[in-house]
Amino acid sequence: MKRIVVAGAGFGGLQAVAHLDRMFHHDREVEILLLSDQNYLLFTPLLPQIASSYTDPRHIVQAVREIRGKSKFGFRREAVCAVDTAKRQVIVESGSIDYDALILATGSRTEFFNTPGARENSWDYKSLQQAVELRERIIDLCEHADHTADAAARRSMLTFIVVGGGYTGIELVTEMRDFLYRYAARKYRGLSVSDIRLIVLEAAGNILGGIGPKLAAHARKRLDGSGIEVRTSTRVTRVLEKAVEINGNEIVAADTIIWTAGVRASELIESLPGPHDRIGRAIVNVHLQLEGHPEIFIIGDSAASENAQEAPRVAPVAIEQGRVAAQNIGHMWRGEPLET
Repeated sequence: MKRIVVAGAGFGGLQAVAHLDRMFHHDREVEILLLSDQNYLLFTPLLPQIASSYTDPRHIVQAVREIRGKSKFGFRREAVCAVDTAKRQVIVESGSIDYDALILATGSRTEFFNTPGARENSWDYKSLQQAVELRERIIDLCEHADHTADAAARRSMLTFIVVGGGYTGIELVTEMRDFLYRYAARKYRGLSVSDIRLIVLEAAGNILGGIGPKLAAHARKRLDGSGIEVRTSTRVTRVLEKAVEINGNEIVAADTIIWTAGVRASELIESLPGPHDRIGRAIVNVHLQLEGHPEIFIIGDSAASENAQEAPRVAPVAIEQGRVAAQNIGHMWRGEPLET
């Protein structure tokens, strides 16, 4: 009996097990096991809409067991804590699990770039729970600001700073604008649009670095016209309890600072042997295999492929890599050339 273990139930991991299931569905000598610390798939592209209350949290998740249906793969809600490459085992909280082939699709975590106070004083925005908590935070601030007589205090309550002008940051700030301008300013009689301030701080020279310059310039023009303040070439050097320090010499007060400035590979991936890139991703070969360990495949945000290290960290890339990794396990066991 051979066992394939897939760690991570995101887009890449679920694509991998679905493809493996089609390949080995009738093979009783192959076991497929999916491990994840969450028992659902989170549709992360819609995560910003949770903060605006325009999408219900239950509408962007689906249980893994519902997705599985009649597929043969097994599922356990357990996080992989470590990989023992010598023994070919993954270490989970309940013990260890042997594998013959392993696909790691454990995603990424927020990168704070060692900015003082960032981790402690800003809101992270990677999980469903964090999105729901931020939504409740925004509503709670509107409730308090609605009856606050002190104009300066009300202004601070309704100032929101988003650090990072990438996809998540821009989508999030526009969703917040829709909620605050179109709903809160109309329904809360003590609030007005002039009280609300939305700021995006981006260290690079342009926002939305992953798209073409013309489209990014168009997006910037739309943001400027919507009342959202966008400041590029602006580095956050410190995050205080209710303020940020910019470029080491300017303080901007805000009750809420949201950090979307960057991502880093998971701690599990960084603990693996072999080379890693500047954000901790494992550098894998063109077949998505870990150096020195051809039985280990790494996909999604965790992987930096030799032939596509600058590939965007988005769902379509993870899905395609999940398919390729699954196919290559079959090719490897049959002694066939691997796909790239």
